[in-house]
Amino acid sequence: MNQQLTLMVEWAKQLQEFQRLPLNTQVALLRHFSAQHLVMCAAFRSIHLNDVIYLTNETCLPRDPPKVPDVNRVAARIVDHLTTPMRKLQMNEIEYVALKAIALFDPLAKGAEDSFQDIDETRQKVLESFERHVRHISPLRDSPRRFSNLLLLLPPMLNIARDLIEDVQLAKLFGLASIDRLMQELLLPPDSSTIVDKTP
Repeated sequence: MNQQLTLMVEWAKQLQEFQRLPLNTQVALLRHFSAQHLVMCAAFRSIHLNDVIYLTNETCLPRDPPKVPDVNRVAARIVDHLTTPMRKLQMNEIEYVALKAIALFDPLAKGAEDSFQDIDETRQKVLESFERHVRHISPLRDSPRRFSNLLLLLPPMLNIARDLIEDVQLAKLFGLASIDRLMQELLLPPDSSTIVDKTP
């Protein structure tokens, strides 16, 4: 998770529209997006597999791992509600990155209220470019309702991300997993506002 979160921060810092935002807004967006990023990465990374989640350490988490009910719930939902639809839609990397940007620039993110208009304008620009790509450039542009079906991946992604945060909180509470500082700051209740500065 730490590696994925670090890569997420570095990716966001390279986006010009993100760089223009105040630091506290950047942090708020990253906190709001971090679990969604983990869920979406896991789903897209597993698109070529059936009934498993492909992890960054090159191991696979079964859709129904034994004796781990909370992880089972998240893994199964990622497979059923994200990976399988992505595969059916033949979702490509351009569409994957566009959906990540739409999720990142959420004007309703807690703590980003002061930059609502700037964030919303950026999201609208991303949506416009995304729609143009899907409807006019993509090899699958003639697929019916493709743009709508891709956007419909966002609500389950957000819901599963919330479950993932609950699992991380439980894992920390019961000492079931080691939670490093970056994971603490991005996934759990905030106690710092220097995430962007701390990441190399």
